[in-house]
Amino acid sequence: MTSATIAEAQAVALEPTLLAREALSRARWLALRSDAIREAEDRLVAYQGDVGAATSALEVGRHFAELVHLERELVVSDAPFIGEPAACAFSTLEIVAIVLGFILGIIPGIILLLILC
Repeated sequence: MTSATIAEAQAVALEPTLLAREALSRARWLALRSDAIREAEDRLVAYQGDVGAATSALEVGRHFAELVHLERELVVSDAPFIGEPAACAFSTLEIVAIVLGFILGIIPGIILLLILC
C-alpha cells in the first residue's frame, strides 16, 4: 500500500469521528458529569490515535470495526430469537448526543448510536 492510500483511508475514517466528538462535546456541555459521554469520548480519542498510527488501510478498517463492534454477528430473520437479545437503553443525554450526531451527519450519528449502545 502506498502512503497516499493509507492517508486517504485515515482521512475517511477520521472525518465522521471528529463530528461525533463535536456532538459529544455539545452534549457534555449540558451535563458535565456524564460517565457514558466521557467513556464514548475516550473511545473516540483512542480510536483516532489508533487510526493515526495505522500502517495500512486494512488496519484502519480493523480499528473502525472494533470501534462500532462489527466483530459481533448480527442476525436478522423471522425465526424466533435464540440467545440473549441485543438491547440498548439510552439516557436522555445519550439520546441528545445521538441526535446531535445525526444533525452533524448520518455517519457521526450512527457511530454514536453504536458506541453508546
